[in-house]
Amino acid sequence: MKLHFLIILCCLFLLTACSGENIPGTLRADNASWSTEIAQIPPTLAAYETEVAATVVYASTYVAEVNQVNGILAATARAGATPTVARVTGIVPEAAEEMREKGQNPPLPVVSPPIASDGGEVEMMDDMVITGPIQIIDLAMTSVIRESDGCAARVQTSFPLASSQIFIAARARNVQNGTSVEVEWFNESRLVLRDSWTIPVNAEEYC
Repeated sequence: MKLHFLIILCCLFLLTACSGENIPGTLRADNASWSTEIAQIPPTLAAYETEVAATVVYASTYVAEVNQVNGILAATARAGATPTVARVTGIVPEAAEEMREKGQNPPLPVVSPPIASDGGEVEMMDDMVITGPIQIIDLAMTSVIRESDGCAARVQTSFPLASSQIFIAARARNVQNGTSVEVEWFNESRLVLRDSWTIPVNAEEYC
């Protein structure tokens, strides 16, 4: 009877030992896992820093290119070239789309309608010919303007450094004779040149 009791006691002890959690082994495994995760942090940060640096380099390059184009535009305006744009700031849609494809967030072109003498937007007065407010329907950057209508002969988003003139042409609908138009050239948010003129004709479309 005593022997039988000892055998049962030994079996219970062995079962308890086998079912108990191996605390030191678990801690070692957790430490190893944490060490692996911590070791992966520096390469991840390095990769992120490289990505940010590449983005900054691209942005700097793009800003330099835009500033260069702004300089040519300002020189064109100072040379007395006839403006062909209603008040415009920003970049052309084609360049904006190219930036979006590269994951960038470009500033969008902002086109303001001509302003009447009372400060309101100009609207057409001759219902037999022109109806509705002025609408800017097309905006293009180009080095060639058609003599027939003053619109852009072709759309361009890049220009040689030797370019002597660059135009931004806006095509408008419902234009009335006597409409006052203003153009402003900006370089890095600084106003470079302001000019204005009066449209001499009534036209359903006008550049």
